[in-house]
Amino acid sequence: MHDKIIFDCFKDITNYDHSVPLIIMLIEYCINNVPFLWLHWVTIALVQYSYILFQWFYSVNIEHKLTYDFMDWYNHPLTAMGIGCSSLVISFVFVICLISINNCKVRAATGIDPSKDL
Repeated sequence: MHDKIIFDCFKDITNYDHSVPLIIMLIEYCINNVPFLWLHWVTIALVQYSYILFQWFYSVNIEHKLTYDFMDWYNHPLTAMGIGCSSLVISFVFVICLISINNCKVRAATGIDPSKDL
């Protein structure tokens, strides 16, 4: 797994679809003072769930083959839905961290407590 991550992030110069946007967003996050609110997570969750449904529809009804090998929509649809929905749990934990860090960052930069004042 470690070798795959190294290959995907550094050696595969034709495919920076995930690493470059992530790096740019992390750099931007360090310098912005825009509060991150729970409404943002609701929007993210809706987009994630829409992608899961689109991926199911595309795999089963249009392409008739699996997009991801580990999400078998034909033989184990509930397991595939569970795997897809696990991204919602991961993003929820990530958002808790982002909101906590963001509240500290905004409070330090502006003196405003986003959890109370916004």
